[in-house]
Amino acid sequence: AGDAMRRSTSGGASWSMVSSGYPLRDVCIVPGTQEVWAVGDGATSLSSILFHSTDGSANWETRFLSGFESFSAVKFINSQRGYLGSSSLGRVYRTTDGGASWTNASTSPPMVRVFDFAFGSPDSGHAVGSGGLNGKISFTTNSGTNWSTQAQTGIPSLRAVDFYPSDPNIRAAVGDSGFILQTTNLGQTWIPRISGTTRDLEGVAYASASDIYAVGDLGTIIRSTDGGGMWSEQSSGTTSTLSDVAFISSDTGFAVGNNGLILATTTGGVVAVSEDSRRAGIPKQTVLEQNYPNPFNPTTRIKYQIPNSNHVTLKVFDILGREVGTLVNETRIAGEHEVTFDANGLARQTAGGLASGVYFYRLQTSNFVDTKKLLLLR
Repeated sequence: AGDAMRRSTSGGASWSMVSSGYPLRDVCIVPGTQEVWAVGDGATSLSSILFHSTDGSANWETRFLSGFESFSAVKFINSQRGYLGSSSLGRVYRTTDGGASWTNASTSPPMVRVFDFAFGSPDSGHAVGSGGLNGKISFTTNSGTNWSTQAQTGIPSLRAVDFYPSDPNIRAAVGDSGFILQTTNLGQTWIPRISGTTRDLEGVAYASASDIYAVGDLGTIIRSTDGGGMWSEQSSGTTSTLSDVAFISSDTGFAVGNNGLILATTTGGVVAVSEDSRRAGIPKQTVLEQNYPNPFNPTTRIKYQIPNSNHVTLKVFDILGREVGTLVNETRIAGEHEVTFDANGLARQTAGGLASGVYFYRLQTSNFVDTKKLLLLR
């Protein structure tokens, strides 16, 4: 992030500076190796420089410099096959010799600006970016030679896309104004999700099949624990823009941002609360508030507060007492919290989403249970 690289040999506990002299836009690790690639701006506004390390980022060499366009995305499938995305001309470049040479692989550009890739195999993958006035998702089945549009949005740009290796058919893309799209069938259909934020999202990463994180402007970090259906905000402790996020296990991850900022977590973003914090406006008791708006269609907000870090479950039930959705099922820190309930987001459990009617939501901690009624009017 910024115009420097940093490396860690202690799982992120400490970081050392690796100077590049150029603003960097993207970084990737070649699967199963110590090879690292980073791409950034060159000496002019329409040039880029590509850095390559074979020893886990201890040493770097310049492998490619373009004098005609800018690049903001790099992705390597193996030590020989890799891709570059142009953020000025929307082209996709491909290498088959480990970055020694690059060719324009796209017979026509998949979009105006390419910001990220997600390749499940050397042949098939997604590119996300901007199609002009609309964020765009494109898909290739022939190693980036041809691209077909899968989705266009009403926002300017999609910034990132990711998937969990155990099931590459399930993917998530994020972009401007808190926009999130998900697919469970390799992009044949993309489903909008309610993120709970209107801030621009810059990066997304799967920590497990069910845990997904997205980061963005003003230090925004949001997390889903149900595979992307519901999202809640975490405290990052910063207001700097976070540009990317990566997880190496279900609990251990890193986020990077402006001015060389690096955040690390070994608890999935759940943090302890100091005694000083407890005295500064921490609630004295657990409270579940009435949802707003109520009645609603199709989204409503539910607020609650807890005085201590606690495992929280927040579930929705129909009038017969049958569970129709879980909004929260994780440890939350002391303080006030807000969750967005989307009646359409439960379409995977109930065909077409929930029908009009009376529903109940129940908050439960280790020493508290409360239930309130909400009304859905279609």
